[in-house]
Amino acid sequence: MLHPPSLRPWYRRPVTAAIAFELSLVAVAALLGALFATRPLMSASLSPWALSAGLAAAVPMAAGLPVLLRTTHPEVLRIRRILDATLPRLFGDAGTLALALTALAAGIGEEALFRGLLQGALTGPLGTWGALLVASLVFGLAHAVTGLYALIATVFGLYLGGLWVATGDLTVPIVAHAAYDFVAFMTFIERPAAPITSDSEDSRNSNAEPPSPI
Repeated sequence: MLHPPSLRPWYRRPVTAAIAFELSLVAVAALLGALFATRPLMSASLSPWALSAGLAAAVPMAAGLPVLLRTTHPEVLRIRRILDATLPRLFGDAGTLALALTALAAGIGEEALFRGLLQGALTGPLGTWGALLVASLVFGLAHAVTGLYALIATVFGLYLGGLWVATGDLTVPIVAHAAYDFVAFMTFIERPAAPITSDSEDSRNSNAEPPSPI
C-alpha cells in the first residue's frame, strides 16, 4: 500500500535512484549508438497518434495482471512474493506522481536501449525478425529475477519490439511500457502482500535490487 510521504531528502529515496538509473540507460544507448551509427530515439515522435496507440497497446499487457494475481502455480507465486516484498518496501512512500515518473523513465530508458539501440543496430545484419528475437531475448535475460519472469519479459520484449516494427514509431512501445509499469507498480504496492515463506531463495531475492515490473 502507499504510505505517507517519506521524510528522507528526495536524493536519498529509492525512487530517485530508480529514475536516475532508468534515465542513465538513455545515455548508455546514445553512447553505444554513436559507436554503431545508430540513433536510438530517432524514430520517436510526440504525435497524438503515437501517444494514443501506446496507451491502447498497454491494455493487453495490463490485462495479464489479474491472471498473475489469481494463478496459484508455484513459480507465479514466487514472482508475486518477490514483487510484494520489494516494491512496497522501496516505493510505498513514493507517491503516485513519483511512481508515474519512474514508470516513464523505465519506458524511455529501456526502450531506447533494447529497442532503439539493440534491435535497431541488429536489423541490418540479422534482418527485422532476427533483430527482434535477439533484442527480446536480451531484454528477458536483463529481467531474469526467476526463469519464468525472464520468459514473461522476453514475450513482452517481442510484443514491444513488434509494436516498433509495425508502427515505425518508438514512442508507441515507450508509452505502452511506461503505462504498463505504472499499472503494475500501483497494483503491487496497493494490494495486500502475499504471504512470504521462510524459504530462502525468495528471501534473498527480496533483498536484492528491486525488479522492474518488466
